Amino acid sequence: MTYLFAVISLILGLHFFSNNLLVSIVLTLLFVIFVLYRFSLKKSVLLLSLFLSGVLFKAFPRTYNNPQNIYSGVVVSSKENYFLLYSHGERFYVYEKDNDREIGDILVVQGEVTTNSFTTYESQSDFNEYLSRKGCKRSISSEGIYSKFRSFFRLKNTKLSFLSMLNSNAAPLVDAMVFNTKDYSSGVIQTAEQVQLIFLLSTAGIYFSFFIRLLKKVIFLKCDERESHLLSLLICSPYVVFSFPKVGVLRVFLVNLLSIPKKDNSSCKLNYLQKISITHTIILVLNPYWAYDSGFLIGFALTISLYFFRISYKTKMNWKSHLVTPALVYLFIQPFATFRSGNLHLFTFFEQILLIPVNEQFIVLSLLGFAGVPLNPVLNFFGNFIYESLKMFEQADLKIPLADYGSFYIAGFYILFFVALYLFESKRYRHLRYTCFTALGLLLVGLTPIQPILTSGVYFVNVGQGDSIVIQDHFHTVMIDTGGNLSFDMAKKTLIPFLNKKHIYHLDALITTHDDFDHSGAAESLIKNFPVRTYLRSDDDFPFGVGRIHLENLNHYEAQDENGSSLVLYLDFCNKKYLFMGDAPKEIETQIIKDNPNLRCDILKVGHHGSKTSSDDTFIKTIQPKEGIISCGRNNRYGHPNQEVIDTLYRYDVKIRRTDIEGTISYLSYLSY
Repeated sequence: MTYLFAVISLILGLHFFSNNLLVSIVLTLLFVIFVLYRFSLKKSVLLLSLFLSGVLFKAFPRTYNNPQNIYSGVVVSSKENYFLLYSHGERFYVYEKDNDREIGDILVVQGEVTTNSFTTYESQSDFNEYLSRKGCKRSISSEGIYSKFRSFFRLKNTKLSFLSMLNSNAAPLVDAMVFNTKDYSSGVIQTAEQVQLIFLLSTAGIYFSFFIRLLKKVIFLKCDERESHLLSLLICSPYVVFSFPKVGVLRVFLVNLLSIPKKDNSSCKLNYLQKISITHTIILVLNPYWAYDSGFLIGFALTISLYFFRISYKTKMNWKSHLVTPALVYLFIQPFATFRSGNLHLFTFFEQILLIPVNEQFIVLSLLGFAGVPLNPVLNFFGNFIYESLKMFEQADLKIPLADYGSFYIAGFYILFFVALYLFESKRYRHLRYTCFTALGLLLVGLTPIQPILTSGVYFVNVGQGDSIVIQDHFHTVMIDTGGNLSFDMAKKTLIPFLNKKHIYHLDALITTHDDFDHSGAAESLIKNFPVRTYLRSDDDFPFGVGRIHLENLNHYEAQDENGSSLVLYLDFCNKKYLFMGDAPKEIETQIIKDNPNLRCDILKVGHHGSKTSSDDTFIKTIQPKEGIISCGRNNRYGHPNQEVIDTLYRYDVKIRRTDIEGTISYLSYLSY
């Protein structure tokens, strides 16, 4: 057990300075208490020292600034349109469209260094956070890239050539499952994500383990156990090199490397738990940043869980026990997927059981095809079959909204899971029952619409460069504007997941202030995919009220353009006065305060995303807002918000809040009726 807790100590230390420090502190305290209770003083000191070494690694500053803005280093990760450069102890993001860089290339990059600042969206992955987990917090705006050495392993062109021979379903599946690259523009990847089965295209360790076991059985027909083991590893080693740094593949390979039988075919002295622990220690030594990779964490937890289950499950393995692996995969991955989408998909577990065997065969055939065996028609058939299966699952999909109660709620699931595993291993079945009931109760809390019963609120949803505002009065909800994006469906990817997490089952009204795409671009998709009772878009539709939500439009004036005709909505709700300006320009602001000289507000949705065409000095002075919300995207091409607007708001002591910095901004009221 000491080996295992040595790895856990190191992982916890590396995670101590995480985004949620409070969660880290609580988990660390629980771990320290357990270590002091379970281990001797000498072992406890060793484990706590490893924890401290992880903390120091995370806290140690790694910043390299070159006055000449010239950075030489090695490529440690390469994707289609960017690569990560390791230079003088720091990792840099470098954008290069359609690059052919490979891991191991040595480059010189010239350009200015800036902090990573990519646009984020509500309910979607944060690319800044993703890069941070890779150890990369800054970018080089390259003015020139010069190659000093090219790695001998050139995978990209070979991969593209292979994928080009497959159809539109097989190619993205092979790319995801074999090469760890997901094309989210393809129909099969989108459908897998829609039914929350995208993780089945990422569980490389499970599929690679199946491939090695299959090879051993085939080779064992002609060779002894040791020879079959060695030959299978030798055959698989090129894929380990080509797939690097696919941590699941590396983990399985190292565990098998530590399991090579001796020449007399006696087994290795290390037990499976020690092999797992040593393997993950080697992985963290090679790259400590893998400790922040979800694939590493889930793979580590799964292998440990399977070990404890198998030593505790003394009876003969039957069909029920073979469901353990998919069950554990489901339990570990679902909290991540469910809280991001805001939905618990009820049939995902059973769909997973049906697809895993198909995927195992598909990845074996894919590897053989990549090695040169002419299997393209077979791969195309499998690709079509998997896609049609996913489409069938989508038609039968049954999902329940799951509330978003934050990091503590998710951490609670994992704590209870490991507690249950420990109780199962120690045969404390009475306590195990209580733990399972607690976990079930925690799940029911998330599924029950408690949040709308207790809270009302106004949410300025982070839709990037655009506007979207949700007003919730318990079970009555109005949305003002939808945002819009040409790269993805804002309604499906951002708005609907957000509404699901708030247990909002319908919109009493959808309002678009005007027809600019960044305000109404997702309206059509939202109406098609979510219950919307009323769609309001003109002055004639106001005043409008539902529950305690009463909206009045203040812009009754003729205008020559879209911005001038933008609705300007006033709301008095939960002891706060709100003014939503849409994209109304200064001329409209002047007219509004001329006709409404006593107009005041507490919260101002700043007009036109902070453009200098809005937020007139006299207007701000008259309405006297306490806080101003600027809804815009990071580094947007319009330069919003304008510095003149920022200065005007500061001049009148208006607190500035921005969705590009804070994300979704909420104003909540509890138990108000």
